[in-house]
Formats: sequence, structure tokens, C-alpha cells
Amino acid sequence: MALTGFAYLGGYVSRWVFILTTGLTNAAFALWIGWRWLAIRRAEPTDRAAIEELKHRYAAGELSDAEFERRLSELLDADEAVATADIDVGDAPQSATTDPEPTE
Repeated sequence: MALTGFAYLGGYVSRWVFILTTGLTNAAFALWIGWRWLAIRRAEPTDRAAIEELKHRYAAGELSDAEFERRLSELLDADEAVATADIDVGDAPQSATTDPEPTE
């Protein structure tokens, strides 16, 4: 039996409502995933830049073993605090690049 009148229109409209709702939901989810990915990518270089600078200074002989270990511990503790709390990465200490030159 063929649908006629309002039943036909209702079936036609509900199909498009379903398609539109599904499409908008998928688009919103894709935007959210993209936003989170960009936020993670943006945070990664600044987090790793201090550790890489610290490693470079240690390899160049600018830091003693104890100084390197102390600063690395500070950076890793700050990274852990950022990961466990909702702290802005800008609040984390960047001691590898901001401390004055060590005195021997």
C-alpha cells in the first residue's frame, strides 16, 4: 500500500531530518576532534622545547650532572602538575632557559 497525503510527507520530511541531524552531529564531532588535536599540537612544542634546551645545554657541558638532574626534575614535575590539574602551560616553570648561568 502506497503512502498518500500527510503520511507520505511525514516519511519524506523525517528522512531529511534524520540525514541533516546525523550530518550536523558528525560535523560537530569532527570539529571538536580537530580543535582538541590542534590544542595538543600547540602545547607539545612548548612543553618539549624546555627539555630539549636543557638536554642541549647539558650535552654542551654548560650544566653539571646535579644541575641537569635538578632542572629536569622541576620540568617533569611541572609537566605532571599540568597533566593532573587544569593548569595553563604558561604557568609552568621554564628553568632550563630562564635561570642564570650556573657558577662552578
